[in-house]
Amino acid sequence: MQIENNKNAKYKAIGSMIFGGSQTLGHMETGWNIDRILEISDDMVNQNSYSFIKNYPDVPVVTPSTWENDEYLNNLQGKYDLFFANNPCSSLSRINIHAKTDGANNIHFYRVFNEINHIKPKVFNIENAPTLIKPVGMPILKDMLDKLPDYNFVILRDAAGNHGVAMRRLRTIVLGFRKDVFDNKIPIIPMNKQPKVTAKDVIGKYEKYKVGTKDVLNFDYPNNQKLPELSKYIYLIKPHETLIHAFCRQENWDKFSDEIPAKTKKALARVKDKIDRGVGYWDKSISKVEIDGQFPSATQMSEFGHYNQDRQLTTREMAAIMGYPDDFEFFDSGNNFNIAQTLAQGVPKNFVQYFSKELMNVLDGTNNNFIDNEDNSIRVSFQNHSKEFRKSYTYDEFKNTSELDVSKKDGIKLDK
Repeated sequence: MQIENNKNAKYKAIGSMIFGGSQTLGHMETGWNIDRILEISDDMVNQNSYSFIKNYPDVPVVTPSTWENDEYLNNLQGKYDLFFANNPCSSLSRINIHAKTDGANNIHFYRVFNEINHIKPKVFNIENAPTLIKPVGMPILKDMLDKLPDYNFVILRDAAGNHGVAMRRLRTIVLGFRKDVFDNKIPIIPMNKQPKVTAKDVIGKYEKYKVGTKDVLNFDYPNNQKLPELSKYIYLIKPHETLIHAFCRQENWDKFSDEIPAKTKKALARVKDKIDRGVGYWDKSISKVEIDGQFPSATQMSEFGHYNQDRQLTTREMAAIMGYPDDFEFFDSGNNFNIAQTLAQGVPKNFVQYFSKELMNVLDGTNNNFIDNEDNSIRVSFQNHSKEFRKSYTYDEFKNTSELDVSKKDGIKLDK
C-alpha cells in the first residue's frame, strides 16, 4: 500500500538531495507533510529522483536553477518544522581510497548549510557516512558550528540494523535544534533498539516468484552486474563470500578458469594473487548472507545474491531491503540510468522513521529529556548508540577535537 503524504499533518517538512526517496518516505510515514524537495542538480529529475516524481507527482521537486538563490530561500524562511538532507557521501566513504576533506562532493554539505541558514527550520537532520566523525570529516562538522550559529546539535552514530532494517549499515546522523525554539536545550535521543530483522524477514515473501514475472513490480535484475561472464558460477558462493572470492578458491580456479574469456581470466589472476597473499582488494562482485543474517551496507557498486537461490537480487528485493513498499514503481529514465546506485545511496526507510519520530517527539514535548546545559555553553552532544555512551562538547572543545569517540572512561551511559 502506497505511503501517503498527509497534506493536513501537524508538521511541515522540506527535503534536499533525496536520491531515490527512501528518506522522504520515512519522514512521510512518520507523519510529516512533505511540502517540497530541493534537488541537487537540474538533471536529477531525470535520474535519481525520477521514480519518486513518478510515484508522487504532487510533491514538487525543485531544481537549483529555481531554488539556489537568496530570494527563493528567504521566502521559505520560518515555514518549516523539519528540514532533511541526503547529500552525497562518496567523498568521505570508507570504500573510496581517495576520500578527503576537500573531496568534490563535500561541497554539498555547504549547500545544505546555506539552505538551513536561510530556511531556518525548527529541527533538521543530515544523514551521511560513518567517517563524518573521523579526521577526514571533522573539519566539515567544525565548519557547521560556525555556518549554523542558531543551532545546537546532536550527532548520532547508529546502525540501520538496530532499527528494523536487514542491513548492517552504520551511519552518522546530524540532528539540529534551533536555539530559540528549544531555549538552548539539547535533547537526549533514546536508542530504542529494535529486534533483529533478517534477510528472510524482508525478501522471503518473493521466493515463490520467478525473475521477470509481471505479478511483482520491478522483479527483474538491476543493470549493475560487474562480471556477467561469472554469473553462472553464483552457486559457488558461500555465505559471507563474494563471487570473485568463490571463483578464485583454488579448487574452483583449477576447474573453471579456462572457461572464461582470456581478458577476464588475466584480471582475475591478479586478484587471486592478492587473495592468496592476503592483500586487500576492492571486490565489487555478488555476495551472499545467511537466511537469518543481514546484508552488508549497500554502496553504488553493491551486488547482493539471494540467500538460497543461485541468482542476484532483483530491483524489488533490493528496494525491500531499503524499505520501499511493494507498490512503489521504479522507472528507467534511460541514459544508462543505474537504479541500484539510486537505491544504495539512500537511507533505509525504517531507519529514517526511528530518528524522524524522535525529532517529532522533541517538537511535541513527548521527549523532554535534555542534557545539563544551564550555562548554554554546550553546542554538541555526541551519542554513540553502538557503544551506548554519550559525551557533550562546548564550542572550543569541539573545535579542538580531531575525531568523535566516547567510551566508559569519558562518557555518560545511555539508557536502552
